[in-house]
Amino acid sequence: MRSKIDPKELRSIAIPNLTAISKKCGKRLKTVHIHALPPTGARFDQSLESFVEDTSRWPGMFVEMDGSFVWVEAPHSESRSQIDGMIYDRNSTIEYVDLKGTATSDCWLTLFQAILGKTCSDMENLSRLNDFMRIHTVGLGEYLTVQQFLDFVR
Repeated sequence: MRSKIDPKELRSIAIPNLTAISKKCGKRLKTVHIHALPPTGARFDQSLESFVEDTSRWPGMFVEMDGSFVWVEAPHSESRSQIDGMIYDRNSTIEYVDLKGTATSDCWLTLFQAILGKTCSDMENLSRLNDFMRIHTVGLGEYLTVQQFLDFVR
């Protein structure tokens, strides 16, 4: 018999405990809803136009100039990843990005790099992403580093 989790409990837990709770419920969380934000008081260096130019040639990426996009990586595979997003910009820079989807940590990382206009090839550079981006989990109200988020979706 599966134990039930009170929804109020979910609001007060720390994110690292979320995986344990999802296992306790007998299922793994598959879809996440997050906001990708620059550090407090800052903006991303990347513009919406640059993001569209950088990503519009990706296989499975459908992006509009209004900032909305859907990325379906490997649409014919069993482990299909899909991320829906909306980019909010002001004064020629991305202010924040609303993202919802089911994807591998590699897909999320690729998308975060496109939002930032930066790439990272190793863990040292990955840890630097934490300097440029923070993740807000919608519904839980918790802030994560990029690394914490990627560890969570693994």
